[in-house]
Amino acid sequence: MFSHPAFEIRNDEVFLSIRVHPKSSVNRIDVSDFSIDIYVKEPADKGKANRSVLSCLTKTFKIPSSSISISRGLKSRNKIVVIKDQDNDLLLKKIIGKHI
Repeated sequence: MFSHPAFEIRNDEVFLSIRVHPKSSVNRIDVSDFSIDIYVKEPADKGKANRSVLSCLTKTFKIPSSSISISRGLKSRNKIVVIKDQDNDLLLKKIIGKHI
């Protein structure tokens, strides 16, 4: 099992604690030893950045959009994203692999 301060597994769901950086020059995900930062081109206006964050996560980790949602922080840069109905070990390997 993996351990990282930015994610937790509860009841077969993965909870990611992320920090969003809207209005960036490129869409990208940076996973460090202590955090998950997501940079999106969209501004934090009318949910555009939130939609871009979810899109970036689904494309990067190859998960269906129906399996991911923002559970906390819709109007904040700090968010909790929930991913369900996935092979949690494989998903965590994909996340950890982004910074190795």
